[in-house]
Amino acid sequence: MALSARRRVARLASAAFGLALAITPFAAPDAHAQGAWLDQPTPTSWNSVGMAVPSAPSDAYANPRCALDERPAETAEDLALTAAGWRLFREYESGWSLRVILGLAGYDGMCRPTGFQVFVFLGGTFAGTLSPTPMDSRADGSLTESRFLSPLPGENTLSATFNRYTDLDPLCCPSGRATVTYLMERGAAGPVLVPVRAETGPTGP
Repeated sequence: MALSARRRVARLASAAFGLALAITPFAAPDAHAQGAWLDQPTPTSWNSVGMAVPSAPSDAYANPRCALDERPAETAEDLALTAAGWRLFREYESGWSLRVILGLAGYDGMCRPTGFQVFVFLGGTFAGTLSPTPMDSRADGSLTESRFLSPLPGENTLSATFNRYTDLDPLCCPSGRATVTYLMERGAAGPVLVPVRAETGPTGP
């Protein structure tokens, strides 16, 4: 395949990921277990003050043709992720001293991300991830979007939306969405991102 054609394939894969992380060709064997944490109205926090950036899964499928749209490291936070084995994907978000970065471990056969995670830093310090484990697209608990909410005085709040599948849902179309609200707690020992509320509802028509 010519280089220009490969770049078009990679750009199409990137666009599909940006529009909907749900669109991938298969689910992981533990697809429903991946989203079990979203069943708790107040999820138990997996992040802790001073935690290290977790290592990327080592068993991900690495396809060289899928890497054309990966982003090179630009910041100290980027370097912390690449040192832990993560591939940087798409642009990072930054504001109110927060930086939110997407990393992935590999791809499926159609160049769609697998083993992906979202990392949150405050003032350059790692504060946690948006999910307790790396996510696979088109599986229960896979992220669809994240965004900053209006910050409270001295606080930062984030929101993220995740797919919720039942055993009867086709892989294209999860029947539910869960929205999780996170609070950035600040202390003398450092910041930590804490999930404070999870609400699940239908996706709608």
